[in-house]
Formats: sequence, structure tokens, C-alpha cells
Amino acid sequence: MSIRVLLLQDDGLLRAGLKALLERHAQFSVIGEATSESEALRICRIESPDLVLIDFSVPELNGLAASAHIRSEHARIKVVALSDDDREEMVIRAFRSGVSACVWKGVSASNLLEVMETVSKGGSYLTLELYQQLLQSLESRRAELDDRNPKLGRLSARELEVLRLVASGQCTKDVAVTLGLSFETVRSYRKTMVKKLGFSNLALLTAFAIANGVVDGANRKNVPDYPALAAI
Repeated sequence: MSIRVLLLQDDGLLRAGLKALLERHAQFSVIGEATSESEALRICRIESPDLVLIDFSVPELNGLAASAHIRSEHARIKVVALSDDDREEMVIRAFRSGVSACVWKGVSASNLLEVMETVSKGGSYLTLELYQQLLQSLESRRAELDDRNPKLGRLSARELEVLRLVASGQCTKDVAVTLGLSFETVRSYRKTMVKKLGFSNLALLTAFAIANGVVDGANRKNVPDYPALAAI
């Protein structure tokens, strides 16, 4: 039985090339093509593909939002991201939006097909080099924060990311969009962090995060300084 694929790509030439590549292999079947998130969601509702291949390098498509919405509505459908952006932050946000694999546009055709087949069977894909890079970055960041205040070591990597965005001035809705999470999930993280760190409200949690360098001063948006809270 073939793997049913939906292509989300606004460049007609690239889309045609991807379709031609997939249709040369019997294990794949292109059941639809979309140039926008809304069109992709409509096709997903009607055709229920096994996998959606999204071009994350096109700003107008907003691959992060498209992936999050597709995965939210159709948990069974897998998503593979095509990207030319290998920054750690972008890769992390892509996986948090629900993708199962990030593939660089310079990858070979055989590698792309292998990744898509792996994902269709429930697997995921990340190059060893990038995995090691992300792991090293995470451990370095956690060690730096732990040195500043041991309380921060009580938080998970996901909680630290939510805290960073909250401390930078983002509301719950904006944090949810940024990380590809639901509003309720972000609100739950906020409540958990307040409890873990022993604060009575979100304002104290935010002040504590700023005072301990969870967010850089240059990234703060209308948030006051609370240096006295660094020792809490």
C-alpha cells in the first residue's frame, strides 16, 4: 500500500519536481497539492493523507503554524519539514510544532525518500550532527542557569523555554503560537512553574526569571527590572 502524500509548497516549479520524484517510486502517491495552510487543511479533511511535506523556508506559508494546525486536527497525519534554516531555535520550534523530521533542501533525493518512509512508519529523523549540537547547547544553557540560581534546575527544558518567552513580555496566546502549543498547555506550564519555584503568582515568577538572566535585557518588552529577586 502506497504512502499518501500532500505537498504544501507555493513554488510551482519545486512542487512539480517533488511530485515527479515521488511518483517515480511506487511506495509513494501524491494525493494533493496545496499552496496555503488553509488549502492544506481542507485537503487533509477530505483526503486524510499519511504525510504532509511542508516547505518551511517560505515565510508566506508559515510552516510552523501549518504543522501545528494539521497535527492538532489530525494526529494520525505525519509532517516532514523541508528547510534551508538550520538554526537551533528554528529546528526546535519545528519539532515542537509537530513535525517528525527536518530535512535540508540540499539533501539527496534518496535520503529524502528514506526519511519520508521512516516517518510514515512512525519514526522521526534528525541528523546526528544537529542532534549533538542541540544537546550540547541545551546542556550548556541549563548549566549556566543552574549556576545563577539552583531553583531553575527544577524546570524542564520546555518549561524554561516557556519561562523565557513569558519573561520577554509575551502573553499566553503569543507563547502558544511561538511554540506550536495550545493555549491550555501553555497556561498549565505557567501554573506548574509557579508551583515548582514556590511563587504566589506569575508576576513574581516573571520578575525572578528576568533577574536571573533567563531572558536577555535586549529581548525584554516593557518588563521592569527586579534585581533584588535574583537571590530568591
